[in-house]
Amino acid sequence: MVSSPMSSFLCWLRNLFVRWRLSRQLRRIGSSFRGIWDRLSEEETDRISKDLETLNRRVRCVGADTNTVQIEASLVALEKQTVRINKEGRLGAIIEAIMIVLVVTLGVRTFFFHPMSIPTGSMEPTFMGEQSTVLSDSEILNSPEVFRALCSRLILGKQSIHFRASESGVFEVLDPIPRSFLWIFKQQRFSIDGEVHKIWFPPKNLWARAGLKSGMIFSEGEDVIRLRFKSGDHILVNRWVYNFRRPRRGEAVVLATDQIDLIPLSPFYLKRLVGFGEESVRIGDDRLVRIDDESIDSSILGFEHVAKSNGVPAEGSYSGYLNGTVARSYRLVDSAPLFPTEEGTLTVRAGNVFVLGDNSANSLDSRTWGDFSQKAIIGRPSFVFWPFSKRFGFADY
Repeated sequence: MVSSPMSSFLCWLRNLFVRWRLSRQLRRIGSSFRGIWDRLSEEETDRISKDLETLNRRVRCVGADTNTVQIEASLVALEKQTVRINKEGRLGAIIEAIMIVLVVTLGVRTFFFHPMSIPTGSMEPTFMGEQSTVLSDSEILNSPEVFRALCSRLILGKQSIHFRASESGVFEVLDPIPRSFLWIFKQQRFSIDGEVHKIWFPPKNLWARAGLKSGMIFSEGEDVIRLRFKSGDHILVNRWVYNFRRPRRGEAVVLATDQIDLIPLSPFYLKRLVGFGEESVRIGDDRLVRIDDESIDSSILGFEHVAKSNGVPAEGSYSGYLNGTVARSYRLVDSAPLFPTEEGTLTVRAGNVFVLGDNSANSLDSRTWGDFSQKAIIGRPSFVFWPFSKRFGFADY
């Protein structure tokens, strides 16, 4: 049967369209593979190149008797390979980016700036530690709006927690430590008479700060928690400064505690550097430090003034350093075992240093555990980044 010129023309036009469509799809797949050659092995590259060349020849020879279904199936299979390899590549790129961020972060923390929070008041008023107050029934505890409370917590680090029992029953701690959600949201649960209650964004050691423990009994309407809390200063520790110079007397320094005996489990301490190797240290009843029997100017150690030994130090001010005699006058026991009187002397060993806390009445320092290797000093505080207070920013501590 002889086909008409019109049917031949239509067949030719159809074949031309099929070749154009398949060629376009083939070029797109080829471009996709060229973008991922570096992720393929040499054997995979050779095999895929041969498949593309074979398909290209078959597409150019498309005719009326060509089975285009097989060609399209081969193209679909190749395209699925590009999608699979691209997905694997994206996953690998994400993992690689995360690893780079982690390495950079660890590098910055290890060699440049290390974030640290101040948990105690041993360096007050230079650096403020965490503060909590259990309020009595006579003290008024305002309950701010949710927005104001959140801003106060995020900006100033202040938090007020007030909970009143809605029923009588036994208090039980359900979460000894906070539970975390997405590393940001934290909560602690407790129950009264079996009814579960939650406290969001609790401070550290909530139950101890609030004076609560399981088994306590509360009556309906009785206050369970009346707590004010303020976060300690969060600082950046300059870890590279002592690669270029030695620590100086009077500087606040951060030291790693793993090389120091008689220190509770805490990775880092923040203290004031007072004495160096082969120096003799004494603390007088006038609260002045004497190095080799010479008084050290209090301004060198960060003190604007030194209170009288028989005067009560003003809150939030420097008051000098306490030996055992002065400490006992304030009913402080065992706060300076190595310096029981002003005659007590400690000679710093070569290569070691001697440190003290600015808040001498509430500081565990070299008066208790003596001198230690200067190599334990890892850096010095350079920036207070939270909470936002008058201490926020850079300073020479």
